[in-house]
Order: sequence, then C-alpha cells, then structure tokens
Amino acid sequence: MKRPNDARVAKLVDARDLKSLGLAAVPVRVRPRAPDLSVIALQATFRTCRSAFSPWIAWAVLWVVGSQTTLAQSEPIFEPFLSDREWAISTVDDPTGLAPTPLVQKFQLRSGDCSAKPPYDDCKANTERASLAEPISPQSRSGVIQWLRWQMYIPEDFESTYPAKNRLGEFNDHRGQETPWVLEIGSTGVLWLGRRLDDDEEYFSLVDAELLKGEWIEIVLQVRWSRKAGEFKLWVNGDARVDFKGPTCTRCDMFFSYGLSRVEIDKFRKRYPAKPLPTQTVFFTPVETAAKDPGWIPIALPVIEVTPPEEVSTSGGSGGECANLAQDRSRLQKSRQLNPRRPSPARRRRVPTAPLGSLALARATVPRSLFSRGKKSNHPKSLSLKQALRRSLKTQMLTPNRP
Repeated sequence: MKRPNDARVAKLVDARDLKSLGLAAVPVRVRPRAPDLSVIALQATFRTCRSAFSPWIAWAVLWVVGSQTTLAQSEPIFEPFLSDREWAISTVDDPTGLAPTPLVQKFQLRSGDCSAKPPYDDCKANTERASLAEPISPQSRSGVIQWLRWQMYIPEDFESTYPAKNRLGEFNDHRGQETPWVLEIGSTGVLWLGRRLDDDEEYFSLVDAELLKGEWIEIVLQVRWSRKAGEFKLWVNGDARVDFKGPTCTRCDMFFSYGLSRVEIDKFRKRYPAKPLPTQTVFFTPVETAAKDPGWIPIALPVIEVTPPEEVSTSGGSGGECANLAQDRSRLQKSRQLNPRRPSPARRRRVPTAPLGSLALARATVPRSLFSRGKKSNHPKSLSLKQALRRSLKTQMLTPNRP
C-alpha cells in the first residue's frame, strides 16, 4: 500500500500551535475548541423558551440562568504562589485513608526553597514556602463576605523549625504587602491564629500541641473585610474558636494562600549554625470557598437540663424518712378498711323522645285523667294534651330503670 504524501495529509492543529509551527507548516484545518457544557445548556434553554413563550421571557430566563452559571464558574482557582519547585506541590492519594476525599494535596518544603516574583521576594525576606493562593483581585474587597473550608493533616514526624515560624495559611494584603492574619505554629507546638494590624497584635489559640499531629483537622472561616466594622469567625472541627469584631484589613486588597511556609529562617541559622533546615511535609484537601452561608456549621439545638427526682434511700442513715413513709402507708390502709369504697349508682337511661304532636304516644303513656280532648273539665288536674305529654315524658326520664 502506497503511503500518502505528508504534504497532502490534512493535519489537525490547535490555534495556539500555529505560531510555533512556523511558515514551513501547511495547516489545512484548524480544530476548534469544544464549547463548554454550560454554554450548550444556555443555548438549549433559550431555544425552548423562545419557541414556547415570547422573546422577552426567553431573554429573561437566559439572563437568570446565565448569571447563576457565571457565579458558579467564578469561584477562585488556587494557583502556585512563589513556589516553583517540582516537589513543592503535588496531588497524591490519601496516605492515611481517613481524609474526606481520596486525593489530597501534598506540600513539601526543603531547605533553600525560596522564589521571587515582583513585588514579592521571599529570598530577601528570609522566607521559604510551598503554597497555593487565590488570584490577586485588582479591586478592594471592603465589605465582601468570604467563607472558606479545608482539612489539613500534619504527620507525626513533622519537625518544628522554631524560631523560624511555620505557617499553614495567610491572608495577604496585596496593596500594602502585609499579612494581617496568619495561621502559624508557635514555640510550644500550638496552632495559633495571629492578627497584626498597624501596631495592634492579638493571638487566638486553635489546636493544642498534643492534638495537632496525626489527625485530620477541619478549619472553617467566615470573614467580612472592613476597615472598621469587620468580622472574623473560625471553627475547628465544628467548635467555635474565634469570634472577632472590628477592623479586619487596612487597604482590603486581600487574597488567601495556604500550604506550608517558614518565615524568619535567619533566626534559625543564627541559633543552629551547623544544623540544616529539615524537610517538612503537610497534606491539605482542596480549599472550598463560598460567598454566602453554605451550611458548613450545623446549628446547635438548645440543651434542656432535666434534674431527676431525689430517690428515697431504704437503707442506712437515721431512717427518719423511711419511718414517716411507713406511717403514711399504715394510715392509708386503716382509712380504706374503715371507709370501704361504695359502688357507684346505676346510670339512668334516657328514653328516646318522640314528636310532641304524636297522639298515639300520648295516649299510651299519659293517663286519661290528666288531659281532656278540647272540652272544659272541672277536674283540678285537667291539662291540655301538650302539657300532659311533656309531664309524662319528664317523669319517665327521671325514673331510674328497674331490674
């Protein structure tokens, strides 16, 4: 079989490859990019609404669905931040088998892992890091509410580098190149949340040293960025640890980074000149973000304390309460013997009533001497038919049944 000429074969290339191929290449057909599934769904929704309703309703539905799709796609994608080593960040299988996801992110930091990307320069700042960060927003986040959640795991063999502090998360102010909020491990091995704004510093204890290693720890954050009326709330494994109200940023051009970093490594080298910085490794699940309350924190129901009644002891002690209880029982038995319970009287049965105009019933139940048939009578007890009937029925209803 004769092989066709390579020049005549239609080669499928991507639009980005045209510039790299040069003038010698003869691209016959360019492969378009596959459209996004959300775009296909929007087009199908628009066609359905336009055929069933008016064009104005179709455009309204398209705007609502499109805005929701845009919000769903606008979640930040975390990218490597000042971390260009190939071993710094990787996705691996969960080494513990206890993570909420089968794949986790591995952050490994070795001695000398510093990078520079203007306006940041970790090498000059005596900092080493392996971290991911949100894309830097060109606009201020003042007044913005932000929710974040992740799980992290610190191995048992994790070696501290104090006085070089290890940080597991940072909120950075890009415009001022400041770090007002940090998650770092202190000298005693406790995980702290540090707040540094202007000359004001404050620390919140999050996890004790004996509980920090060898366990997956869940962190949930709710932040309202503001220069005056801000909020910062933090939960550890569902328990509230921080509830701060006040200024949370200065210029409020904030972005979040997480992973592993160590700052002030010059202090470590001065204290231990002959000791190299150890290799450190931590594991994270991908950080989740939300602009509204996603329901990550369950609402605690009020606990009603019920005090059990005091039990009467039958042994030990002076026996005064037991003696009183025995006397009460004997009195109750004597009263029952002297006053036996009487049987309840027989219930009276009501006779079904009949219409007042029933002459047959009146004749059967009412004596003739009690009424007269429309004639005047000299009998003192002569009544009319209606009166006699009422009196007779009343008498029968009040009379108890005889056996």
